[in-house]
Amino acid sequence: MLAMTLTSTQPGRLLLSALTISLFISCRVFAQVQVTFPVSRIVFQRNNANQSVITITGLCPANTQRVEVMLTATAAGYGSSTNGFITLDNQPASGQFSGQLTLSGGWYHLDVRAISNEQITGSTRITPIGVGEVFAIAGQSNGQGVLPNHETVAATDDRVSTATHYNFSDTVRLPLPPTFSPITKDITISPRGLTSWCWGKLGDLLAQRLNVPVLFYNAAWSGTAVRNWRESITKDSTATAWGEYFMPKMPYGNLKRVLQDYVPLTGLRAVLWHQGEAEAYDTIPIPANMQGTPAKSPNYEADLKFIIAQSRADAGNVAIPWMVARASVDNWTATLYPSGLYEPVTNAQTRVIQTTDRVFFGPVTDTIQIPRTDGVHFSGQGLIRLASAWNAQLTNDFFNAAAPLLPKSVSVTNLRLDGRASRRMVAIGSPVTFTLIITNKGAKPATNVRLRCQLPANVAFAGSPQLTYRKGILLGNISQVSTSQQVAVTFTVSPTASGFYRIAAEIVRADQLDPDSRPNTSFFDGQDDMVWLDFRTTDGGTTVYSLMPSANVDPAPAVISNQPAIDNSRANLRLDLVSDQLVCRPLQPVAISVVVTNLGGATASNVQVVCQLPSSLHAYYSETFSINAQQATTTINTLQAGSTVRLVFTAVPAISSNYLFKGQITAATPTDPNSTPNNGFTNGEDDTAQLSIRAY
Repeated sequence: MLAMTLTSTQPGRLLLSALTISLFISCRVFAQVQVTFPVSRIVFQRNNANQSVITITGLCPANTQRVEVMLTATAAGYGSSTNGFITLDNQPASGQFSGQLTLSGGWYHLDVRAISNEQITGSTRITPIGVGEVFAIAGQSNGQGVLPNHETVAATDDRVSTATHYNFSDTVRLPLPPTFSPITKDITISPRGLTSWCWGKLGDLLAQRLNVPVLFYNAAWSGTAVRNWRESITKDSTATAWGEYFMPKMPYGNLKRVLQDYVPLTGLRAVLWHQGEAEAYDTIPIPANMQGTPAKSPNYEADLKFIIAQSRADAGNVAIPWMVARASVDNWTATLYPSGLYEPVTNAQTRVIQTTDRVFFGPVTDTIQIPRTDGVHFSGQGLIRLASAWNAQLTNDFFNAAAPLLPKSVSVTNLRLDGRASRRMVAIGSPVTFTLIITNKGAKPATNVRLRCQLPANVAFAGSPQLTYRKGILLGNISQVSTSQQVAVTFTVSPTASGFYRIAAEIVRADQLDPDSRPNTSFFDGQDDMVWLDFRTTDGGTTVYSLMPSANVDPAPAVISNQPAIDNSRANLRLDLVSDQLVCRPLQPVAISVVVTNLGGATASNVQVVCQLPSSLHAYYSETFSINAQQATTTINTLQAGSTVRLVFTAVPAISSNYLFKGQITAATPTDPNSTPNNGFTNGEDDTAQLSIRAY
């Protein structure tokens, strides 16, 4: 904090100025700490001693000597707070800090501050973050959730959280770090869950019983048989029994991405598997026989064991726990066996649980809400009962036996992507070579960097020494980009039709997080890990060949207005200058409109407007303005809230020159919340405007 001693013959006035300066400098300085990880509402998987080691990393002022953190429970009983601030990193370098600490189960505010010469030089807060339980859901629609809403219920406990990115088809990388949110009624539970389904309620039950936060991921996919999950591992694509194809490497691809992208950051307790209702329509069961062999689905057991084994390999050869629900029926198949279960499937599920290490009995869901309102899916109270059934199986014995996968250490670097074209105008069929340049601006090497470039229609790929090409997409892998290193890759294309072409490229993954971008979020987010390149054909064609956003792109947030909220007791006037032409000939009349809009909630009265006219005008005239020398003035008696007045005067340039017109509101009643009348033409307030016209 800046300290100063000041004296003045007007101490009250000077004290206010000193305070203003102090607060201004304080605000500027204290904005210089940025936490890259963790992010708000993340939950780290705890071990069976109720603890987790978490990484905290980010940016700080370059002269920082140490970085301190403090963790405070968000409410009484919600965790074990640190005893004030403790040192996280006593040797931050190049404006970056990182450290680890052990945290007990709970829901916390994280405060971070930078220290230099024993003075606080920056601070920030990330809230909340948690240590608790993390689950990944897999299976079919009664695990995924169904639209339209089946009377789902939002989580009521704030400690229930999820990532929100919806992934339709991408098998390369989920955007990291994830954006987390409370589980609301209509939430997306990343990467594919629809609505809160039963998981919001289950989160409530677990958070209240265990007194720790709970995080869910959901990779379940509607309509999938267990065969589809197995085939999406072993084949490029798989289809339902009725011929509906899934996206390449889906549905398993989403679970793989959770295990390889999300789980290293958060850890994981178990995969919750709810699948089986599709099996009666996918395979012909082997019936029971007189020797007592029960009915079975011929491949279900082997397929599910294969999926479990693959998930463990993809998680880093770790035997992550699975909990398997006995789920198998809809309204029709519930009538086929006296038990009410579709026994070929439930028998196979039971054998998987009994013969596979660290696979646990989940709930029997076939007895819940039969008949179901749409014939297949739970709704309303059925979802509440489903959540309770899962909760009943997630016992203390389960948590003691199911050793979790804990979060890994997090590393950060800073990658930037740039590009250039060998030329920007080419004849149809002629080659143009593009160079993409990856720069590591961070303090640590970047590893396993992957680059994707997408070509628009009517662009023929000619070749690349580093990138592979398939169906309009170029992919490249760079094993390492060292600190301050630049790595360039090139490719050559040629246009096959007349027009203007736009090509996009993006860094889609790296082993490290990035402080100012999230790889694989889209070509349209404006971050420094993407670049647009363009060229055109020499024949002057006007057709534009560009790209559309991917189906995997998160919706852009709503634009937040920079205007103050409407105050019904005040008017809010805006001034615009508009011309019927911006380029004209000398002695050619130009109509200039002075537009006044009331954006406030009250009627404005006695609105006085002045327009300063440039020199070298041959003539000017108006029926609504009084013009004297180089000023045009007018008064608007009243201007209702939400209304606009357009007043016009005509100017005639005398010679070839540039003509600048300036306008401002010089008086109005009542006062304006974001501008001051009559305080100049060039202060940028919305009651001023300028207009330039060129005569030639």
